[in-house]
Amino acid sequence: MTVTPEERAEIRRLRKDKDLSQEEVAEKIGASPATISNVETGRHPQMAAVLYARLMKLLKFGELDNEAEARFKKLVGYFPALDAAQQEALVATAETFAKIAEKKISK
Repeated sequence: MTVTPEERAEIRRLRKDKDLSQEEVAEKIGASPATISNVETGRHPQMAAVLYARLMKLLKFGELDNEAEARFKKLVGYFPALDAAQQEALVATAETFAKIAEKKISK
């Protein structure tokens, strides 16, 4: 999954519409402000793919499941330490979960 420029712009627009700083969004999902900036600007496409579904859920619905959120924060913390193959595997898994979440949200 590649996060398109339009999707990145939507993340930024939703964040600003809710008057949230990158720091506030980062804190809510367990990432760094630099990571949120990189997602919005496309500097780290693999991380953007991992974070996209979570960011959209937070920014569109303003809520995150506490248990799932704790697991997600832990996962995001591991990402920078992974090698390229592990990052690709993680992105593929995140894409699968994003597709499942999109189907549930659209119902």
